[in-house]
Amino acid sequence: MKKSLFALLVSTFIPAAALAASTIPSTSPSLNRKVRNLGMGNVGVSILGTHDSAAFYNPAGLNDLEKSQLRFLTITGEVGDNAFGLIADAIDFGKDIDDASSDNERIGVLNQFIQARTGEFQYFRLNVELINYTRKNFAVGLVLDEQLDMSFRNQAFPQFDMRTIGNITTYVAFAQGFWDGGLQVGMTFKPTLRFAMNESDQQITYSDVTTENADGDPIILDQFKNIYDERQFRIPVDVGLKSKLSGFFDNKFVEGFDPMLGLTWQDVGDMNFAPAQGNGQTLNFGASLNPKLGKFQNSWAIELRGINQERPLISKLHIGAEFKLPAILAVRGGLSQGYLTAGLTIDLRFFSLDAAIYKEEIGVNTREAGNLRYAATASFKI
Repeated sequence: MKKSLFALLVSTFIPAAALAASTIPSTSPSLNRKVRNLGMGNVGVSILGTHDSAAFYNPAGLNDLEKSQLRFLTITGEVGDNAFGLIADAIDFGKDIDDASSDNERIGVLNQFIQARTGEFQYFRLNVELINYTRKNFAVGLVLDEQLDMSFRNQAFPQFDMRTIGNITTYVAFAQGFWDGGLQVGMTFKPTLRFAMNESDQQITYSDVTTENADGDPIILDQFKNIYDERQFRIPVDVGLKSKLSGFFDNKFVEGFDPMLGLTWQDVGDMNFAPAQGNGQTLNFGASLNPKLGKFQNSWAIELRGINQERPLISKLHIGAEFKLPAILAVRGGLSQGYLTAGLTIDLRFFSLDAAIYKEEIGVNTREAGNLRYAATASFKI
């Protein structure tokens, strides 16, 4: 009995941050989303390429770079606003389980834990880019990414959904420009080792914690064990095109506003990580203006992400603006999937700090609600 109770607690707390694949759409880009971009509406297909994000938003943007840069130990964290209180709730839940004197009372405590969160979900993400070297037309790096989500939304009691996805990715990206940037092309290869719960196990019911395996343990322990025993290796590929209209047109508007167009096809061919959840391919298009007003470098962009997906148009729409000040500060704002975003960067010689606040649409095929999230990145660079 004690072992079963321990397993029940483990099964409840370990996924304390999961977002069900059956009820929550995948994020885009699927790997290494950047705080800078999230703060400006998650745009990045058509804007000037940067050292940290071009390989993941549009590899063709690597052709925009002039200087090389080495980054190491770049740490990114994201958390949903309603996930902060989960730790305190978990402590109270464990105390209530210990105080319960019968199985019925313990089941009642678990029921209350689920019922109190009906309609909610929690989200955590931790990303560590151990090393990254980027120069004009080339980028290479090593990324560790872990995403944990849990959803109590639209589920018949006492059932909830969870997702755990961990990736170890070594990426390499190439780009080339033609006609003075009139055409820029790029590709990112993302060899990925995935540690994830089987997609068929992402819906959790009481049977997962009450049904026992041959050793007398709840089967949910086997499901967690499979995360590490059934590793999957694939090589997702992103393809990007970008065009600086200044390469084709010579007039004051083009010269002053530096307009650009971008197109990406990410995770080409729906990368299958079965039995774990895969990466759905996305087709993305955007347009941007990148004027430099005096010493102020600006970017204004409008993009459609996931054009090929069956989602409301507003859930595909991303609008963003960035204002880089002459010294060390950049401020950003935008509209992502119909929700406001904001962000800033403090960029020192050997260290940079990014912060953003944004909302993520949690409806799959319909517009439902936005989950408020906070994100930050700390990076060392040379």
